[in-house]
Amino acid sequence: MSLIAIVPARGGSKRIPRKNLVPFMGVPMIERVVRMLVESVLVDRVVVSTDDPEIAVVARSSGAVVPKLRAKDLSDDFTMTAPVVLDALDWPDTSFGPADEVLVAYPTSIFLDDSLISKLLSRFRVNDVEHVFVAVGLGCPVGRSWSRKDEVWTVYNPSTFFERSQDLPEAFCDSGQGYLSRRSAWEKMASGVVPTSAAVVVDRWAAVDIDTESDFKLAEAVYRASRNSRGK
Repeated sequence: MSLIAIVPARGGSKRIPRKNLVPFMGVPMIERVVRMLVESVLVDRVVVSTDDPEIAVVARSSGAVVPKLRAKDLSDDFTMTAPVVLDALDWPDTSFGPADEVLVAYPTSIFLDDSLISKLLSRFRVNDVEHVFVAVGLGCPVGRSWSRKDEVWTVYNPSTFFERSQDLPEAFCDSGQGYLSRRSAWEKMASGVVPTSAAVVVDRWAAVDIDTESDFKLAEAVYRASRNSRGK
């Protein structure tokens, strides 16, 4: 089986302008993630899908295949990941034979490494699901959480709000660190259908999904601390 890694890397990020090129610990995020994937013993090839010429240059110099720039209609603020992945899988220039397994990693998948990829592959190859992702615990049950619109706070689930947190099921979220799937899973997601899924759960301090400036600062602090604890 062959494992293809696809890295969606749009140029027009808003909350952190030019986010995918911002240096993380001194290295542009897109370069850091692409180099990790290219050097991985588990990944057969790395394809970057981008609409941005500068990102394309950095990705190519880091070892990825970038056969063309992504179409504008797949590069706006509302484009989801699934159609971008399917588009990249259909590029004839990147066809090295059929991809049995598809690993999707964002330029912000800073905490992804061979150890985590290996865990995703092991869970995926149980062969009872179409899609495996990296998850982190939310830290509190959904049944005890609140939602906010402007300055109006509302209990998310009144029927469970007064139960003890230890009596409610733990809640998890996608950490944005990696996805191991079949093509069929991305086809379902492109159609608004959630595929059969499972997750590799990591500690909340082992992954940070980088969407905002505060996320970025937290991710650098966590990354630095985790490397220091390993003596790296």
